[in-house]
Amino acid sequence: MDGELDFPLHGSSLQLVKHSGVALDYILKVKFGCVASFDGVHFENETSFSLKNKPIAPEKRCEFNISSGVTLSVWKGDLTAFPADAVVNAANGCLQHHGGLARALSDAGGPRIHQESSAYIKKHGPLTTGEAVALGAGLLQNKMIIHAVGPELSIKPTQKEVEQAGPLLKMAIRSILDIVQKHRLVNVAIPAISSGLFHYPVRECAETIVSAVKNYYESSSGQKHFPKEVCLVNHDDPTVREIERACRQMFSPHQTRSYSQATASMPSLPVQTGKIRLTLKKGNIEEQKTDVIVNTASQDRSLCIGQISKAIFRKAGPEMQKEISEAVKTNYIICTKPYGLQCKQVFHTFCPDKRSHKASAQILHASVLDCLWTAVTNKHKSIAFPAIGTGALGFSKRESAMIMLDAVAGFSHECPCDLDVHFVIYPSDYGTFQVFYPNRIQIL
Repeated sequence: MDGELDFPLHGSSLQLVKHSGVALDYILKVKFGCVASFDGVHFENETSFSLKNKPIAPEKRCEFNISSGVTLSVWKGDLTAFPADAVVNAANGCLQHHGGLARALSDAGGPRIHQESSAYIKKHGPLTTGEAVALGAGLLQNKMIIHAVGPELSIKPTQKEVEQAGPLLKMAIRSILDIVQKHRLVNVAIPAISSGLFHYPVRECAETIVSAVKNYYESSSGQKHFPKEVCLVNHDDPTVREIERACRQMFSPHQTRSYSQATASMPSLPVQTGKIRLTLKKGNIEEQKTDVIVNTASQDRSLCIGQISKAIFRKAGPEMQKEISEAVKTNYIICTKPYGLQCKQVFHTFCPDKRSHKASAQILHASVLDCLWTAVTNKHKSIAFPAIGTGALGFSKRESAMIMLDAVAGFSHECPCDLDVHFVIYPSDYGTFQVFYPNRIQIL
């Protein structure tokens, strides 16, 4: 990892550093373990360097209850200032805190962090992958730092590498939670271990960590101590969103089983997340009075194929078919006039069959996002979606629900204005309503 590189700055790169040198310096240090030196650059806001050491105020994104009574929560925050009994450091085996989170914790905790780490290695030797040790927290507010060694992968790991690393990452999480039990801690803050300098893909890393925590406490009936809360804490939005997604994916099936078919007849209260208000309702998509109605159309643009498309076509009239046939597709959708519908625009999506297209799930996710962004760009206040993919496209009800909800959840973090989002389920489709009903809560 040692070495020095020089990059000349000019034009747009120079302007970027002038305006955002502090942020760039922070990212290079915390995410990649690099120390940046900007020579000959006049920063346009030099006082902003005082912000470098200001921690991010912790922000809880969501929480879930594990059957043992432990709360699993997802946070965006700075581990160097997170109020927990213990914070976890993503360490290397020799406890040399040269980069990434390890460097940030060592800098914030003072020289005692390095001294205790060196003394431990001198006495006990290096830690192996999957092991963890609790040492002092130095100047930090926490009782201890738990140094955990996760697996290190190549820069562009193969799928086989990721699969082989999974058990080692789970072992590291179990080692952390064993320490939490041993010291009877009330709470612990765990980052996405191995996802930064150790190159573990963030999505797989998130899924592995969440499943490891969930399984640890669901299979430990004889355990004498349970913490009140396990906090999954990361400072960057992409990682936080992946942790949220993994939690929703793994906890929703458990919660869904507690709902009976009678739940489908219950009224659905709106769920607020950011500036998005999500409502699940039973009804006919073609009868909605939202600003936008979303249609799921066939690849050849025929509105006579598919139940949803045919229902919209019958009410809108033949002029819609003429417009969609001649329209230019932008990104994932085509926008048309409403004609006989009671909306302002219709957004037509064109998702491929899951059974014949490997990227069908990604296209469905991107199509929902495209609809949301286009609605906001066109200054619409409301949009109605059917349950896309649950018919001829081959998606299961749960797959459709999780993909669509995940898209709304991600969009809610960036949406600049208020938007009412309606998921409209056909009145007699109790099965689909049952799947969407509990899962909609998880986007908070």
